[in-house]
Amino acid sequence: MSAQTTHNRCRVPPGKTPVELYADFLKYLSRCIYDFIREGKIGGEYILDKLLAKNQVEYIIPHPNGWEFAQQKELRQAAVLAGLIPNTYEGHNRLHFVTEGEASLHFCIEKGLRADTLAEGVIIVDAGGGTIDISAYSMTASGMARVVVEEVCPSECKFAGSTFITERAQEYIKAKFARSPYEGDVQDIVDEFDKKVKPYFRCASEKQYIKCTSVRDNDPNLGIFSGQLHLSGAEVANFFEPSVQAIIQTVFRILKDHGISTVCLVGGLAASDWLFTKLKECFQLIVHIYRPDAHVNKAAADGGISFFIDHFVSTRVSRFTYGVACHVNFKERDPEHRQRRQKVIVSEVGKRELHDAFDVILQKGTRVSEETEFRRSYYVEKLRRDDLELNHIKQPIHCYEGSNPDPHWWDIEKTFFRKVCTVTADASCIEKRKTGRSPKSPGPVYRMDYDIVLLFGGPELKAQLCWVEEGEEKRSPAEIIYNYSTD
Repeated sequence: MSAQTTHNRCRVPPGKTPVELYADFLKYLSRCIYDFIREGKIGGEYILDKLLAKNQVEYIIPHPNGWEFAQQKELRQAAVLAGLIPNTYEGHNRLHFVTEGEASLHFCIEKGLRADTLAEGVIIVDAGGGTIDISAYSMTASGMARVVVEEVCPSECKFAGSTFITERAQEYIKAKFARSPYEGDVQDIVDEFDKKVKPYFRCASEKQYIKCTSVRDNDPNLGIFSGQLHLSGAEVANFFEPSVQAIIQTVFRILKDHGISTVCLVGGLAASDWLFTKLKECFQLIVHIYRPDAHVNKAAADGGISFFIDHFVSTRVSRFTYGVACHVNFKERDPEHRQRRQKVIVSEVGKRELHDAFDVILQKGTRVSEETEFRRSYYVEKLRRDDLELNHIKQPIHCYEGSNPDPHWWDIEKTFFRKVCTVTADASCIEKRKTGRSPKSPGPVYRMDYDIVLLFGGPELKAQLCWVEEGEEKRSPAEIIYNYSTD
């Protein structure tokens, strides 16, 4: 996930991996939940222990919109390590993922978001601690049975949540107190800002006061009077401004292309009256700004449960273009091929090929249902039937993050391509047929034809290998090895 803002990163404790850290958090949270059910609900202990004994507890983990398949894989590993689920197919199926944007949509529907409002389109702004997740939805059907909603554009994820407001305050106060007697008090002052000023700030024309030292301390040059740091409302507003603008710019971009009537603001930062006021000032003549009258900081958690039960969203929109870097036969009449004539390579079977092609499997902006299959046909040609490439598929899947709506060449914008995972599968059972002879060798050329089938719409990417045998389609599951970014 690409950061929209530079920020300080949390240090992982020595001897711990990020997955182990997540496992510790999940173990602690699950223990708290178990205790709450056992102690706070009549018959809770009996019901919970019975479900745990039968491995019938389902877990739902909401995560930022920007997290993808690799991050879900690590969360799944953490859940296994925490003892929530066994490392089996059945165990994995008891862990469910949902984006915070989609979970928040379910929360808003549960809190009274009307069907007619949904039909006109709604933008969900989940302003949380770390990220601000922004998604847009529209209702496609409703009735006695259920509401059906589809995502109308790719969701977005901004590193601009509540913690970044605190970071900006910390940088400002640290610079202000540098080389002063109060330099060692910066963290305490920032903690006080976080608890007493940030949640209640609502007016840029009013001074804000942060308790920082003894009431006997006064330093007008630093803005300290009677042990309190005085900040102007404008200074505090500046801490909020990048987060406010991140929301405004993204919402305007969505409104430009889609007819939407309502913006729903949820998440911990949504409780900020200053943020709510600024968004109302900006959008009140364009759309209705709605903040549920409930615990908006619990939107993702409560909405995650609703997602599991109700499953309102039937279709999601691909955030990126996915595909395969591949070889293509050189075509003299194709202008793009002629531009790359100097890159032509003669393969081992004697064919003239270009090696910088990109074959799109799923295009950005495509509506994807959980059952939709995306498949492309490929082939491998080799001189030896027992060649490893004819018996074991190892196909990297790449993601394109640039602005070209239909990228076909790897060499134009190389920096915008990112390896997501590698699909591997046993291909020993697929027929290798003779297709003629190579000018490079007296022996025959062996060709294997196959399809790669990808399912993007579920909680985790799934892949299958597909081929035809005696006129009948055969399928085999494929393993997905994720590429973990170190950025």
